[in-house]
Amino acid sequence: MARTHGKGRVSIEGSRELQAVVVAIKQLDADTRKNIREQTRAVARPEWEKALAKRARWEQDRELIVRTARVTVSDQNVTVTAATQKRKALKGGATPFSEGKSFEFGHPTEKQLPPVVKGGRVFYRAAADMIPRILALWAQTAVRTAAEALEGGKR
Repeated sequence: MARTHGKGRVSIEGSRELQAVVVAIKQLDADTRKNIREQTRAVARPEWEKALAKRARWEQDRELIVRTARVTVSDQNVTVTAATQKRKALKGGATPFSEGKSFEFGHPTEKQLPPVVKGGRVFYRAAADMIPRILALWAQTAVRTAAEALEGGKR
């Protein structure tokens, strides 16, 4: 089983299966690795956005967190992010990067912000649910794509 660390990071140290996936992906040709990345991203991104949207309660949640959701796939990992953009997003020049944390965790004195939630409200709850699913998707996609490449693209 993969272990979750702070800040939404996951270590594959505890998962021999995921370690094997990473080693196997490194052995594949460039086109197959590219296909794995593209296919994983194509399925994972809409699922990640849905998971965030399901937890969004405020309009600012949708503007700062859901609208800025991203999934990045490399040969070694899959990264889900949100609220990392530094461009203007809200009136007054607020950015997802500068305001995202306040909406994720709340603020004790601001009535315009959600109440304080120690473990986060949108991103961290969605990540807890989605990281195992996205890692499984990545592993399944790698195995299926590698098998298809070995068969010469036949189904």
